[in-house]
Amino acid sequence: MNGRRPTLARLANDYPVALFAPLALVLSWGVWVGVFSATPAWSPAWLLGAGVGAWGPGIAGVVVLRLRGDSVRSWLSDGFRTHSVIRSMALAIGVPAVITVGVAAAVFAFVGVPNRVSLGQLAPQLVASFVMTTLWTGGNEEFGWRGFALPHLQEQYSALVSGLLVGGLWTVWHAPLFVYGLYTMPPAVYAVSVLALSVALTWYYNTTDGWILGAILFHGSVNTFLNLPPRVVGGEEALSSLPIPYFGVVAVVMSGFGGILLLRYGSETLTDGDIVGRTWTDRGSASHSDSTGESERGRSHAAEG
Repeated sequence: MNGRRPTLARLANDYPVALFAPLALVLSWGVWVGVFSATPAWSPAWLLGAGVGAWGPGIAGVVVLRLRGDSVRSWLSDGFRTHSVIRSMALAIGVPAVITVGVAAAVFAFVGVPNRVSLGQLAPQLVASFVMTTLWTGGNEEFGWRGFALPHLQEQYSALVSGLLVGGLWTVWHAPLFVYGLYTMPPAVYAVSVLALSVALTWYYNTTDGWILGAILFHGSVNTFLNLPPRVVGGEEALSSLPIPYFGVVAVVMSGFGGILLLRYGSETLTDGDIVGRTWTDRGSASHSDSTGESERGRSHAAEG
């Protein structure tokens, strides 16, 4: 044990995301494979396991933080602080709503516009779904994805590349959910939408100076709102009249939004300001700036801790 800990600590210091990535997969996949293999599909235990597994990225981030000697309290404190709560919350809920309106418009163009009664009946379910997907089966992943992996990557790469790298890991992380039938959409189409969503969340994270709570709300809002169009039109049977599968529509709209962000802000920062590195510690930021000569790319954010 004494020989292993220093080795892990060195890996955590030198390659934090490379250590975080397999750890996040092992933690989540271990829970999912064990629970999904041993319990009936959609049973309470099966659904509980789905939620527990979603905490894998966050736990992996905490483990690597501790191996590095970083303060988990400072990490959480900085991640839950923002300069403008109202604006940041409005973006976290409003942007997913706008994306969903775009998806809904495409769906309604082929399926027909639902009546107000259908929308009203779903209101209580919408609230329950938002709470669940934000706190248990979606938003809680953000402690790892945007809370840990993204700021580390942005100290080495552009915002676009960092967002795509997180999106690629995020896509692979979902693999057991396809294997065990929780997700039924085409994996390739799903991958496109996740990569585009990761770019959008990178924009959001940098725009709000690294507000993890907002990323959690953004993720939960996307998961909640994008489930609405199929439900208000009558489900899978009604969606059969679409020229492409529903998630293909989602992928197209999400990619379009990502493209708008790229054209508007550029790939380097995906925002009007700087990219956000680690705000909870200053270790490593100086050496990186010396080696790249690009300390102006948001490294000032990483030196606050």
